[in-house]
Amino acid sequence: MKEGLWTAFELFVNFFEAFVGMHFVCVFLGEDVRKRQGFVRWLILSCLIASVTTVFNSFMIYEGVYIFVYIVIVFLYSLFILQGNAAQKAFVSVFTLGTMLTVSSMWTSIVSSTVGVQMISLLSEPGIIRFITILLVQTTNILLFGVLIHLFKKGRTRLQRLEWILLLMVFLFSGAVMVCMRIAEVQEQFSKSTKILFLCVDISIVAINLITLEVISMLNRHNSEKMETERLKMQLQYQTQYATAVQQQEDTIHKLRHDMKHNMTVIRSLVEEHDDQKLKAYLDQYAEQFHALISFIHTNHVSVDAIINTKLTYAQENGIEVVCRIDSNLPPLRDIDYCTLLGNLLDNAIEASLNNLLQPEIVLEMHCENEQLLIQIKNRIDTSVLTSNPKLKTSKQIKSEHGFGIRSVQEIAAYYDGSVDFYEDGGYFIVAVCLHYNSANIDNA
Repeated sequence: MKEGLWTAFELFVNFFEAFVGMHFVCVFLGEDVRKRQGFVRWLILSCLIASVTTVFNSFMIYEGVYIFVYIVIVFLYSLFILQGNAAQKAFVSVFTLGTMLTVSSMWTSIVSSTVGVQMISLLSEPGIIRFITILLVQTTNILLFGVLIHLFKKGRTRLQRLEWILLLMVFLFSGAVMVCMRIAEVQEQFSKSTKILFLCVDISIVAINLITLEVISMLNRHNSEKMETERLKMQLQYQTQYATAVQQQEDTIHKLRHDMKHNMTVIRSLVEEHDDQKLKAYLDQYAEQFHALISFIHTNHVSVDAIINTKLTYAQENGIEVVCRIDSNLPPLRDIDYCTLLGNLLDNAIEASLNNLLQPEIVLEMHCENEQLLIQIKNRIDTSVLTSNPKLKTSKQIKSEHGFGIRSVQEIAAYYDGSVDFYEDGGYFIVAVCLHYNSANIDNA
C-alpha cells in the first residue's frame, strides 16, 4: 500500500513539474495558454515530457545525461507547433530543462550535504528526506518560473539571433558540467567536504549564467535604446516633412482658387478663337498644377501616408517612376514600426534607383490577408546587388552611424513573428516582408 502511494506521488510530481516547466516554454514563445488552442498545446507538451520522465525513472536512478533527450523533444515540438523563431526555441528548450536540472541538483546537493545522506539514496529511496527535497524543488520551480515569465515576457526581450545563440551555448555547457558532477556523486561516495565543494561549484555556475544573462541583456538594451532614438528621430523627420508638404498643398490650392476666374476666362477665349493647339497646351499646363496636389496613397493610417507620400514624392521629383498598390485599411501597427520599416526600405530603394540611369522604377505593394501584412518593395537594377554585396552592408562612409536599417527591419519582423526576404527577379531587387499581427502585438490606441 505504502509503495503504491509513493509511486502515485512520484507520478504526480513528474506531471506537475512538466506542467510548470512547459508552461514557461509556451508563454515565452508567445502562446496564450488561457485560450483553448494555447492550452491544448501546453497540455500535450507537458504530458509528453511527463510521460518520457516516468519511463526513464522506471529503469534509472538519475537520468541526467538524458536531459538532452528532453531538450530535443521540447525543441522539435516548439519548432513545428509553437510560435517564435528557431533561435528562441532552441534557447528556451535548453534554458527551461537546464533550469529545472539546476534547481533539482542544487537542492539535492544541499540536502545531501546537510543531513549526510548519500546522493544515490536521496534519489532512489522513499522517505521523509526525499519527500521534503521534492517539495523544495517543486516550490522553487514555481517561484523561479513565475519570475522568469515576468522577465522574459514577450515584447520586453528582443535579443538578436547571435545573442540567443551565445546564451544557449553558455547554458548548454553549464548544464553539461552539472550533469557530470551529479553522475559522479551518484556513482561514488564522496566525503561531506567534497559534496560542499560540488555545491559551491553549482552556485558558481549559476552565478556565471546569471551574470552572462545580465551582461547580454544590458548590451542589448543599450543597442535597442540607441536604435529607438534613431527611429524616433526618423519618425519626427517624416512627420515634419509631411506637415510641410501638406502646407505646400494648401498654399497651392489657395493660389489655384484665386486664379480660377482668370483661367476660365483664358480657356473661354481660346475656345471662342478655335485655337485648339494653344487650348491643349494651356490645359496640359493647368493639369500639371493639379497633378502636384495628388498624393500617392490615402489609407486609414496617417503615419503610413506621411512616410510613403513624402518618400515617393521625392522619388518622382527625381525622375523615378513610382507604382503603388496598397490596401486602404491597414492594421494598427505601432507608428514607430511603420516609420522604421517603410522609411528604411524606401530610402534604400530610392538610393539604388538614383544610381540607375537607364530606367529607374520603384514598385510598392502592401496587402492584408489572414491577419498577415504583406509588404513588397522592389526597384529596378542594372547589375546584381546580392552578387556584389550579399550581406547588404551599408555603403556609407561612416559605418558606425549607419547600417542599422536592415537590422531594424529584421527586428520588427521578429517582433511580429514574421520574416524578411531579399532576392532578385526579372531585373528587380525585391524585399518581401511578412508580419503576423494580432491583439497581442498591435497598437489598439
